[in-house]
Amino acid sequence: SLQSGGAFTTIVGQFGFNISGDPLIPNIYLYTVHKEGFKYERPAIRTGFVL
Repeated sequence: SLQSGGAFTTIVGQFGFNISGDPLIPNIYLYTVHKEGFKYERPAIRTGFVL
């Protein structure tokens, strides 16, 4: 569980958490589902830096 920290592999990549449950590198994006498929909306954490 998140209380022990560690990394978790998901369908969108690997995410790591510290022992308090905060993401180590919050690289999360928001998508919406349309009948054509997934559509990128924006980064979940808005910053001035975009890859």
